[in-house]
Amino acid sequence: IRVYARRRLSELDDPARVRDRHLEFHVGLAGRAHAGLTGGQPEPWMARLAADLDDLRAAMDWAVEAGDLQALVDLTERIVRFWFERGLYGEVHRRLHEAVESPGAPHDERVRGLTTAALLALPIGETDYAHRSASQAVDAARTADVGGALALGLSVRAQAGAVSGLSTSDQVDADVEEAVEHGKACGDAAIHAWTLTLGGWTLLRSRTIDAGCRLLEQAIEVCENAEVAFQVPPAHGVLG
Repeated sequence: IRVYARRRLSELDDPARVRDRHLEFHVGLAGRAHAGLTGGQPEPWMARLAADLDDLRAAMDWAVEAGDLQALVDLTERIVRFWFERGLYGEVHRRLHEAVESPGAPHDERVRGLTTAALLALPIGETDYAHRSASQAVDAARTADVGGALALGLSVRAQAGAVSGLSTSDQVDADVEEAVEHGKACGDAAIHAWTLTLGGWTLLRSRTIDAGCRLLEQAIEVCENAEVAFQVPPAHGVLG
């Protein structure tokens, strides 16, 4: 059916133009889904995105093929919770990895892409890649923090550095401290909670249980006050 539909489409319209419109629609969908996924009732949006998964994959593939990094980053970063909860971080990471490494990538999109790729690399065990990408994102975001990317980049670098041994204990502590500071200052409760959760997990590994628990308790408090659902399960899980 897909082959037939594609053939008919090529007879009726320019396939590239249709795929551009398809990509534009799903970038808009991801933007609308973002608030729902980070809020108190993410389930309807999770179901909607799951139903559109094949379309999301096709849209990402076209963004890669067309060299549209902004659309790819908008599509992947805004619904990163969906990729995590569906266990799809590996395939999304591969697409982002290829795109952000291409020469001439726009600065803002590259920062966001590197940070998102680093986040997605952690659960698949690519800690060296996560550390390298997060370090590149931190260096690039020093001049202009793009939507909390500096805070997230520092958090991921701290966690990847602690697990891989690529960061010293002092560097890990410094990254966690600065990440939490920037996470709070960026004004986005979801990012603030994320930096606290990642920071708490990292300190449990690299420093003391008490220090990690304090950050995790703060993460839960931020989530409850701002009705941010995404970080509640991991924060409680790691705290337990």
